[in-house]
Amino acid sequence: MELESNKYKKRLIIICIIMIISIILGQVAKTQTKKESDYFQNLVEIIQATPEEEYNNAITESSENETTTEDQNTTGEETENQHYTKAEALQIAQTISDEYMRIFKYPDAVVTILFTLALSGSIIGIMMYFIFTGWILNKIWPDIKKWLSVLMRILAFIILFYVLYYILILIGIYGQIPFIIYTIYKYIKLKKSEDKDDVIQTK
Repeated sequence: MELESNKYKKRLIIICIIMIISIILGQVAKTQTKKESDYFQNLVEIIQATPEEEYNNAITESSENETTTEDQNTTGEETENQHYTKAEALQIAQTISDEYMRIFKYPDAVVTILFTLALSGSIIGIMMYFIFTGWILNKIWPDIKKWLSVLMRILAFIILFYVLYYILILIGIYGQIPFIIYTIYKYIKLKKSEDKDDVIQTK
């Protein structure tokens, strides 16, 4: 019979793998997001530095080029092009840039942790779903086969994907730290108890 502590040991191993993958992917996501943030910051500066007349001339020239392209289109479909004034373009670019800056206003280490926890939380949320639903199934149907239990949980997740996914992400992001602490606590407690029983049986 498998020791109860081994169940939590396996969970800890899975959590470690998830965290390692999340750190790597989080770093990649942070780098890409920083590039996008820098792009919009530069765009704001370019729009601000461009004189109103020069901006309008560029828009007019762009409209003429697009009109020529549309004339060459043989599909007969009309394309509606929307162009923003300098003030509108600046406001849009500034708003997007500010949203990015809300992330990168923190120290680099904190930003890395935030990206890591966002990614790991999504995966751990799904892990928590399978653990919780498995526990419920075992309470309702104690003699259920393991393969059937897994299959039922997978099918339920697929069917309710759009309902569960965002809920599990939120649960995972905000509940992953307590979940990890609880898993470590249970493993240590059970391991000590099992070791103690082994010593008693040996004596």
